[in-house]
Amino acid sequence: MRITLKPVHTYWRRGQSDVLSIVILIAVIMVMSAIFIVFSMVQFGNEVSQSSIEYVASFLTNVADDIDTFMFVPGAVLTYQLPNTNYGTYNFMNSLCNITISTTSNNIINEVSGGLIYGVPPTYFSLPPGFSNVWRGSTFNGVPTSSLRDLSLIVSYQTRILMGTSMAILQFGYGNFNGVNYGTYLVMVPRVMTINGTGPAGIGYVYIPVLNLISNQGRGQVNH
Repeated sequence: MRITLKPVHTYWRRGQSDVLSIVILIAVIMVMSAIFIVFSMVQFGNEVSQSSIEYVASFLTNVADDIDTFMFVPGAVLTYQLPNTNYGTYNFMNSLCNITISTTSNNIINEVSGGLIYGVPPTYFSLPPGFSNVWRGSTFNGVPTSSLRDLSLIVSYQTRILMGTSMAILQFGYGNFNGVNYGTYLVMVPRVMTINGTGPAGIGYVYIPVLNLISNQGRGQVNH
């Protein structure tokens, strides 16, 4: 009686093929998971960066509202702790605005004000170069505007002061400001408010808010 043994190497090859397929499948899943995680992190950074811009813009708007409230109190000083975010940076320029009011003979007013900048890196979020938006500001007559073309940094005191008179809050797209690259950034700058006197002997007034950085711990000060 003859007994024929079946070869065993075919089973080994089949088992090796199954293991190799599982390894390839696991590798593909890991690669796809890594891509998904990176994409999710980029999207998360993008969303949080946009939220930080809106958050800081809201904070600066509240500051500007406070300044408007104290605008007619000469010598008033307001101090604020700037809110911290993990997706943007502050930058302060000490001499962003030079305000000079002069006659033919001499300078009547000469004030130097700083400007507060907050922006997010291009790696987190970026808007096209040339983008601009007026978060807070108006024309010369106090009419609200969202266009940089209509914005006036000098405001005549009128009945329409819906967007405030003392501070402008502007947003720009990708660019370099004071040596720092931003994907988008906010700039808070002072505006000059003028009140004409009534009659030939009337007294006119000029109100100028001035921004100062009083420490490197994110504290800002506004003088009038």
